[in-house]
Amino acid sequence: MNEERKNKLKLLRAQRLLKDADEAEGVVTEYLKGDPGSDGQDGRTPTKKELAGLIEPLIPKAIPGKDGKDGKTYTYVGSWKSGQAYKEGDVVEHEGSSFVTLQDHTSKNVNEPDNGSEWLQYWGVVARKGAKGQDGYSSGGGGGGSSSGVQSVTAGTNVTITGTAQNPIINATGGGASTWGSITGTLSSQTDLQTALDAKQPLDTDLTTIAGLTATTDNFMVSVASAWASRTPAQVRTTLGLVIGTNVQAWDADLDTWATKTAPSGTVLGTTDSQVLTNKTLIASTNVTEEITSATSSSAPAPTGGSLRNAYDLTALAVGATFAAPSGTPAHRNKLWITIKDNGSAQTLAWNAAYVAGGVALPTTTVLGKILNLGFMYNTNNGLNKWQLVASAQEA
Repeated sequence: MNEERKNKLKLLRAQRLLKDADEAEGVVTEYLKGDPGSDGQDGRTPTKKELAGLIEPLIPKAIPGKDGKDGKTYTYVGSWKSGQAYKEGDVVEHEGSSFVTLQDHTSKNVNEPDNGSEWLQYWGVVARKGAKGQDGYSSGGGGGGSSSGVQSVTAGTNVTITGTAQNPIINATGGGASTWGSITGTLSSQTDLQTALDAKQPLDTDLTTIAGLTATTDNFMVSVASAWASRTPAQVRTTLGLVIGTNVQAWDADLDTWATKTAPSGTVLGTTDSQVLTNKTLIASTNVTEEITSATSSSAPAPTGGSLRNAYDLTALAVGATFAAPSGTPAHRNKLWITIKDNGSAQTLAWNAAYVAGGVALPTTTVLGKILNLGFMYNTNNGLNKWQLVASAQEA
């Protein structure tokens, strides 16, 4: 016999013993019952004070509850705007519904109530925009009919309403000379009213946002995160990624001075540029310029003469040479320095008529393997207009 069956048998025996005990108690009680006793003394009616003393201990005492949490304060701050700093508890209206801020934040597209991808993290719904109501009665035909809606309006100072609630007639009478006449049909069929409405600016969310911005001196109105906002010049520079000294030229007094100068026409000559000047006149007395040309060997050497200082080098003359007139337009006292060295064989030298002796004779030959230095100066005195040889130095 398993343990569970043993426990059930023990329970049945215990129930049977209890039943037998109840029956035995009934028999004994009936057998030992005595005669009825005499009536007891009538009790008196207790006073109100005595009753209160008896009842009071029986009335349960109230236990004070814990203090409740402070309630939240909600502040209506108007229509929702992008770029606005909102605090927890601020209430806004947006597209016909009202919302309460759940946490401090600055508004932008991603947290725009009902529209942004993250708006539920920042806003709770206070009240939703109601459903569109039924269309009103459309106005009917002319007088005498039973059509509903406004049947006639006459301009004036006194206005009366006749008809029924379903079919009102608004009348205005007075001294005005002009009248609107009767308004019949749909609202859009009133051509004068429609013309007036067409001349008005249609409702636009961008214009509504712009109208809500505060005009601040020196601020810019820019689009931030696809919404219009008022920004300081520093904020705009940051938004555009402009760093002074990197993307934007820092202010400099010298640049202000240069800004007052008149720019020259044509090409401006740079200090390190290689440029060809066309239609320019260089005045040797006021422009210090230098031009150096050279050749290894030439039968017709052609030095320059239009600069204040000109130099020409022949480094290994291998043929007889006749020097051509210097190129350019020379000025009085322009200088020309010619250096000649042959190739190890003496070579003959001849000179154009532009060259003349100036106290030193023009050389007619080189000295074998020696350097010859010749110094010329352009002279316009007495109408000479020639290159005078004023110095000659032969290597020893």
